[in-house]
Amino acid sequence: MKKFYFFILCFGLISIQNTFSQINNENKETKSSINQKTPMQLMGLDSVTYSSDPSQTNIFQYDNRGNLTLRQSTFHKDENTYNQDSLLIRNLFYLWDYDSNYFRAHESTEFTYDNNRNLSQDIMSIFLDTAWFLNVKNTYEYTNNLLTTERSYFFDLDSNNWIYSSKTVYTYNLNNDITEQRFYYIENGIDELSNKTTNTYDANNNLTLSLYESYQDSLTLSYGTRTNYTYNNNLLTMMLTESYSVYDSSIWRPSYKQEYTYNANSQVATRLNYMYNNSSSQFVLHNLDSLTYDNNNNYTQIKSYINYNQVWSSNQKKTNTFNYSYAKQDLLIPKPAPRSLSYVPISEYNNMITEQIQGYNYTPGMETNWVYDTNVYHYTLKTVYLSLSDNITFDGTNLRVYPNPTSKEAKITLSGIEQNTQISLIDIQGRTIKSINKQPIDNKIELTIDVSTLKKGTYILNIRSGRLTQSKKIIIN
Repeated sequence: MKKFYFFILCFGLISIQNTFSQINNENKETKSSINQKTPMQLMGLDSVTYSSDPSQTNIFQYDNRGNLTLRQSTFHKDENTYNQDSLLIRNLFYLWDYDSNYFRAHESTEFTYDNNRNLSQDIMSIFLDTAWFLNVKNTYEYTNNLLTTERSYFFDLDSNNWIYSSKTVYTYNLNNDITEQRFYYIENGIDELSNKTTNTYDANNNLTLSLYESYQDSLTLSYGTRTNYTYNNNLLTMMLTESYSVYDSSIWRPSYKQEYTYNANSQVATRLNYMYNNSSSQFVLHNLDSLTYDNNNNYTQIKSYINYNQVWSSNQKKTNTFNYSYAKQDLLIPKPAPRSLSYVPISEYNNMITEQIQGYNYTPGMETNWVYDTNVYHYTLKTVYLSLSDNITFDGTNLRVYPNPTSKEAKITLSGIEQNTQISLIDIQGRTIKSINKQPIDNKIELTIDVSTLKKGTYILNIRSGRLTQSKKIIIN
């Protein structure tokens, strides 16, 4: 069996290396054809499979725009359909039928959108016996493209009507952060507040307090949690949670605490987990996690320790192995989709993960009692061509974009330019998201583009000055 996994892994790595070689050759050919219209060339996932048991393989497939089209495991699968703008318009969910020995359609959800590409409605139907029946509907309302109200309905077969059942209302601050979320049940046409979450932020937009309150009725608090967050140089250092219950003296009590330390690259090095002891009225360290990283900032190992018989002993660990010939920014990153229908095993790493080993020690302190599960990842890649008008590759300028990937802003420096320059940010459907005209000073252009409001994914920065055009990929995460 180990030989089988090794063969799969080797085959995957060889395929990836061949793909890279082909892409490098094609890039060289593209750069030589300066006066031709050539499409922007990206590399994208075609499929991902991973398993610890060949009989229980998980399969994920993507289209040329990075959309997840198939998600399949042993017992269920999803099939997704998208429109020409890469918006999910239908999801079919299947369950494995042991009697008939095939996947049987169970749920179907249709998605519709407004003119701003915001999800406006989804309707889920369920398959019973031999027919589809309407089941659940959600509608969404926006102000300035921010979701403000979400309403839910269920379909009543007796009356053949949609019954309004609940709603969620969202409030935002000036930075578009959610400050309050209220959930209501609808009883006899009257809104009954069920629970709400209130968030507070500091001047750096870091969440400092999250307060959750659940009500027996619209006025009586029955249960709640509140979590305070502490930062140092915008790095989370402590998370302290208190809880409230009418069944526990109706007072707020400390319950849980986490503390974080970081390495020189601002990555979490240790995570300490405390539980509150009511008898001693103090927090007691329950377990801790130690994280190790490679030179590319991928976490290669996490070890968890517990205090067993007054001795700290490891009881869980996770080890990752990577293919370092691959970097995330070289790949068209699949985009998120509604209802958590996305899966990208590489999105949380900077290189391609090829193997993950998870270990469990059921008798801490005895190294012989480790049990291991191994996930082997196999990838197939494909070259994706994104057509841009007048996309002529030109190497006569020095273009730098940083940081890349980025989540807030991208700084652009461009030298060797003499004419007025148009700088455009284009999504993978070829639509221009931002366009800026700049006049160079001393043959150089410097500017910053705010990308904090854009959706995560791959974008193309297109620089055009006269007949000269250069393109560069930007990852927004």
